[in-house]
Amino acid sequence: MAHYLVRSRHGTCLYARVVIPRPLRALLGRRELRRSLGTADLRLARLRAAALAYRAAVTFEALMRSRKPGNEDEFMHLILDNVAIDQKKGTFSAERIEIDPQNVDAEIKALEALIAPMGRQAQAASALPTPGSTLSEIIAAFVKEKTATKSWTTKTQQEVESLLGRYNTYCATHGSPFAKETARAFKADALLNHLDLRTVNKHVSRLSSFFEWARQHGYIQDNIFAGLTVRKPKAKASAARPAYSQHDVQALLGSLNPAADARHWLPLLGLYTGARINELAQLHVADIKVVDGIDVFDINQGSTDKQLKNAQSERLVPVHSELITRGLLDHVKALRSKGEKRLFPKFPGGRDGHGQAASRWFQRHRKRHKLQPDFHALRHTCATRLREAGVAEDVVAELLGHSYGASMSFGVYAKASSVGKLQDALEKLRFAEVAGTVT
Repeated sequence: MAHYLVRSRHGTCLYARVVIPRPLRALLGRRELRRSLGTADLRLARLRAAALAYRAAVTFEALMRSRKPGNEDEFMHLILDNVAIDQKKGTFSAERIEIDPQNVDAEIKALEALIAPMGRQAQAASALPTPGSTLSEIIAAFVKEKTATKSWTTKTQQEVESLLGRYNTYCATHGSPFAKETARAFKADALLNHLDLRTVNKHVSRLSSFFEWARQHGYIQDNIFAGLTVRKPKAKASAARPAYSQHDVQALLGSLNPAADARHWLPLLGLYTGARINELAQLHVADIKVVDGIDVFDINQGSTDKQLKNAQSERLVPVHSELITRGLLDHVKALRSKGEKRLFPKFPGGRDGHGQAASRWFQRHRKRHKLQPDFHALRHTCATRLREAGVAEDVVAELLGHSYGASMSFGVYAKASSVGKLQDALEKLRFAEVAGTVT
């Protein structure tokens, strides 16, 4: 329990300042209490301040158990009740504990030993919920707000609700859901269960977001999951996911025959646009259009069956000439004539969008043809080849739907590149000759 000595303006008396525990500040309407110690003698003032801090700690502990509203006079009465100063004898008592002013250092040490555990209890109580709020009730309020504001995709909502439910169940047998010890134990158990480190950190991050929301909304005082993510050495971005080697590209292109199976257009588009698998799998036929005389993919979130990762993901990507040579626009024309809405009708939508079915198909294709890198490596390959061809970093970022620029002014005020500039950049993608077709 923190307490301090302050000398009066005229130096004739010393005052004690007692810091109020954070959970009680709203109840008391202030951060600290101030009381005259009736002496200008520093040694005696230190002893009296320690005794007063002990009495305050006893009262604060009782108040945190009850959380009853009151006013400052009531609290000061509770704190000073049974505290007596005898100026003639020089004695000071608090809560029937007599202290001897002749042994100042020993008495202060003894009082501080009494106060210390109360300070730890006050710190632990800082995460307690407001009266009447159970974890289940806080979760319900959290989910209700996020659902109303459409902050989550269906997948995210299911994952977050499942995680919060598991944590609630865990706490039933492992301790208070609002205690830091329980949060640490929950994380430790996840690691002992051999969950992938990224999964553990994802869980901790989501729980931290929930508890931070609860803190900001006044349900609790502390975010018990803050700072609990597991740190690991950060790998270079270029090493995090391998790109397709020239051999891999040749093997991939040699395995594709869009005329026999229209799903084969998917990895071709991935290689020549660098787009994410879900961005491609959810494309509508109408999203292949002409802008400024150039054929483009309009990657957007213009209908309920589409979802994008972030605001930067919405963009125009020119159709590479190699895709046109291979017959993509003819394929699109045929789909339009049939009245087909989607470019890949064989990839149905799921909880994770159309990319889920597309990813399963490509995994089977990779296994069948013994291809090593995954679909996302096509994105990495496209980015790498563009950089090697001398395309500016901001243009690469724009083509791939990444944010770019260290300064806020660049991100806010920079205008999108013209479609012509994007086409010039994308046409620098060139791969080796495969099956008689230069790519």
